[in-house]
Amino acid sequence: MPQYHLVILVHGLWGNSSHMAYLAQSLQNAKISDSQEILVVHRTESHSGYLTYDGIGVNGKRVADEITTEKLKLEKDGKVVKFSIIGYSMGGLIARYALGILKHDGFFDEVEPVNFVTFCTPHVGAINPSKSLSSRMFNIVAPCILSHTGSEMFLRDKPVVKAKKSLSLLEWMANPASKFYKALESFENRTAYANIINDKRTSWYTTAIDDRDPFNSMINESSEAYSLNYIRGYEPTVIDVTKHFSFNAIEEPNTSKIDLRSIIFKAFSWCKVLGHLVLVMPIYSLLLFGNYMWQRIQLSQRLKQFAKESSESLNVLYEWINDEIDGGMAKLETSKSTMSGYDSSHEVSGNYLSQFEETVRGETDLLVESIYGAMNNADYHEYNSRVIPPAANAQGDCPEASPLLSDSTAKETEDNFQLNLTPAQKNIVRHLNALEWKKFPVIIRKTKASHAAVIYRHPDPNFAEGETVVRHFLNEVFRG
Repeated sequence: MPQYHLVILVHGLWGNSSHMAYLAQSLQNAKISDSQEILVVHRTESHSGYLTYDGIGVNGKRVADEITTEKLKLEKDGKVVKFSIIGYSMGGLIARYALGILKHDGFFDEVEPVNFVTFCTPHVGAINPSKSLSSRMFNIVAPCILSHTGSEMFLRDKPVVKAKKSLSLLEWMANPASKFYKALESFENRTAYANIINDKRTSWYTTAIDDRDPFNSMINESSEAYSLNYIRGYEPTVIDVTKHFSFNAIEEPNTSKIDLRSIIFKAFSWCKVLGHLVLVMPIYSLLLFGNYMWQRIQLSQRLKQFAKESSESLNVLYEWINDEIDGGMAKLETSKSTMSGYDSSHEVSGNYLSQFEETVRGETDLLVESIYGAMNNADYHEYNSRVIPPAANAQGDCPEASPLLSDSTAKETEDNFQLNLTPAQKNIVRHLNALEWKKFPVIIRKTKASHAAVIYRHPDPNFAEGETVVRHFLNEVFRG
């Protein structure tokens, strides 16, 4: 009887399974030397396109059902003995939610969890940590645009747990008392890849689960300004965080008087935003706004339909969490036809997105990047780094983080690169870093669309560095 290692690939917001095609093909072609099982790679399809607006929880349930279905198929003639899951962007959060449900259902009683890997996943949410007025406004408006998913990503969703404290979904998923956390903890290998430039919406702090930004990734854009060391064989893309790096001064901060250069730079940043709007909107406005309104209507109908077909409302997904806190365990029963099923119009083929659509999507990505760049104050300064290895605290607990990068020239290293995170975000960082992670910073030079390039999301000669990242993942990270 054949034994299988089931590998699940989960795409991100606005995405579809074709985004994971290169990663899937690379895994299927890889020769895993220490693997005795048959590797089966499955790309999730139940949450494509605008279905990602339905929320992390709803899509997590869809993915969990998809995983269960795939396992049952394989076990008609064999046995699934190992399991890995790889999430890209928001797909990493959906994957973590799905793992909690699988844990609750006893999936891991007979299946060994091996690899949990994320590429540019906003584990700490998508809140812009800048203190500027435009950033604060953005943090209020953006969740409304992204529907239920937006409220979850910006930690503004309704409380999941009504215990001593009310927790947003992302905070609860990082809580050691939750099934989500215990499922994540059970994996042999946890790895996170993070871009250090040109990926401000999923910047270093949230993708690498850090309360600091040693690469100043919310500000820095020039790859030439860094002096970096790389992991041998994967240069100049995958960075070696155990060695020093430096960033050359581009703009010296001037707080003593009004800095005309800073004002001009800021004005230029917003001009770039307007420029992207002029370029993108004539092509994309009808598709974006018209389809957005239509999808909002469909979203409402989908959630209402689920509430009808379920024994109770959508909150049934959280009931077992509440009961577990009280010491009990409720059976999670949902309408599988609604949650795991999906409209055929969302089915994805290899040619789902034309090259033109991918070009428009790329321009939209650049628009989002330019908005983030305009919101964050220019604060370039010269610095050098050193590595501070993690140390156990006084109680002998596990270290709270992987090796920290710090400014060796600063007088107060404790506060160096410190970000303005919310208390909830700090809790997420603290709890997730109590687990052992491998974290790999990545620098993409050939394109500004580093978020798409990091996994070679679609064929593009400018995305070649993503092939290096995937090769590193296969050779150095993935375990059979």
